[in-house]
Amino acid sequence: MDRIPSIREAVINDIEDIVILHRKNLSDARTDEVWRWEYFNRERESAFLFVISDDSELIGTQGILPYLLNIRGQTILSGKSESTLIDKKKNGHNFFINLFNKTIAEANSKQIEIIWGITSLPKIFKLLFGFETSSCISSLVLSYRFKSVEKTLVPHLASNSKAYQSIIRFTLRIYCRLISHWIDLLLKLIESVEIRISETCSDAEMNTFFGKIRINYPSLVHIEHNNKFIDWRIKANPKIKGYTFFAFSDIQLSGIMYLTLKNNNIYIDEFLFIEKRAAHSLMNKLLSLCKTQNIGLVIYIGNKFNKLNQFVFNYLKLYGFLKSPFENSDFIVKNLSYYDDSYINDINNWYITHLYAEGI
Repeated sequence: MDRIPSIREAVINDIEDIVILHRKNLSDARTDEVWRWEYFNRERESAFLFVISDDSELIGTQGILPYLLNIRGQTILSGKSESTLIDKKKNGHNFFINLFNKTIAEANSKQIEIIWGITSLPKIFKLLFGFETSSCISSLVLSYRFKSVEKTLVPHLASNSKAYQSIIRFTLRIYCRLISHWIDLLLKLIESVEIRISETCSDAEMNTFFGKIRINYPSLVHIEHNNKFIDWRIKANPKIKGYTFFAFSDIQLSGIMYLTLKNNNIYIDEFLFIEKRAAHSLMNKLLSLCKTQNIGLVIYIGNKFNKLNQFVFNYLKLYGFLKSPFENSDFIVKNLSYYDDSYINDINNWYITHLYAEGI
């Protein structure tokens, strides 16, 4: 007989047990402060986190973070599936099925129209809950400083021979030196006095900017950008150091870049531009941070099937970005109530960046 689990919404007093559970099963580095920021910030009313217990022992979690999506110029409420975990010792008792069914019911009650996420276990979501899945996530990496890159690379080389490891290290060392010299040259060449860089931007300016983007990419599904979202996702995030840069040509917003600095790596959370000179000036900001912050890797992720992501991929390759060999996550999406199911399930429409990333 299947066990009857206890499922309820998490409260602040559960955080200590949640942290222990995630560290034990996933080596998750999220602290008490990060969990509070993600789920217990009262300004994000639609966020929720369920916990499941077996014989009074907390054995699993499932969260939903609210994200506004822009689809065909219209804004809808979606939910990002986050913090999915059942204790390894408790697999096989339908705990996850009960937990996620409860999650879907709660999302419907909050009028969340779409659930999406990034996961390394897409088959489970497809088989059990009817999610559409795609191995569309691709990433580019700029290896800037060898010592920092080596720390990231070593765990992936442990199973290879010492000779192979030596060849990889030698090649990477030469590549990092070349990139460093290339960046020094670019910093002298690409600064544009005609572009003004600001760390702030109005909601109206962002709306106009993305409206121009959608003219060339009318089928785009993308996160709705506004200052409330940026303040929560980038600036208030206790897990990282965040930067926002907005490039203005005359008085028009012509490019945006959001960066997060974590473990001596920079993640490009967002990078879009209408004018090449705006892109060059934003890259100047990024490359300057690489030099001043002792950065090892710069990482950009995107949807390799989306035309706008492809446009950004091609631009970054001009700066020495290379395709990462370490990709093991899929994008998943389930339509709950949006009127056009086929449009949502067409992964080509989804413009994906590190803003979508699991674990933020």
